[in-house]
Amino acid sequence: MAVNDLQGPDVRLIERTPLRGDSQALAQILPALSPETWAFHIDYVWSPTARLQQWSDHAEEGPAEIGIVHTGYAVPDAGAIGDVSDSLGFSTTFSYVSEPGDLVQIGLELVKFFKRVPQNAPAVVSVDSISLMLQYASVDDVCRFVDRSQDIIAARDAVARYYFTPEAHDSETVERIRSRFS
Repeated sequence: MAVNDLQGPDVRLIERTPLRGDSQALAQILPALSPETWAFHIDYVWSPTARLQQWSDHAEEGPAEIGIVHTGYAVPDAGAIGDVSDSLGFSTTFSYVSEPGDLVQIGLELVKFFKRVPQNAPAVVSVDSISLMLQYASVDDVCRFVDRSQDIIAARDAVARYYFTPEAHDSETVERIRSRFS
């Protein structure tokens, strides 16, 4: 059994250079996780099946559940996601938000995730990425989403990683996003 190094709340902004296909990024930024950990991804970047494969590459044993909210215009095949999840031995919930700028719906998916998580179970949340979210929603709306989601995450003593590419934004936007994490 893996050691669980989750000590929440631990919310961090992960700044990276423009997107690269680094499938090991997940392993590099998360603490050691136990099989009792619940994981949740708000994903603008990776397909659900690619995200599940990252978990397979990262963890000897899968988390208790992997929840994935995928958003964008390419509708993933839920059956294929279930097949990959089953083949890797992961318990997975999947939801699709068709409008990437609908941060209220995305936030509701986060709330639903935490309703499924047992009260004292460790949890980790990944938002990938704020930069892409900003293509579909205003800076004000994204800042409100980040603030509210951090409140939810902190209330559950969870770990969260928000990905951001500063080079893709003007200096005012960069400072507004960074200020959410200081």
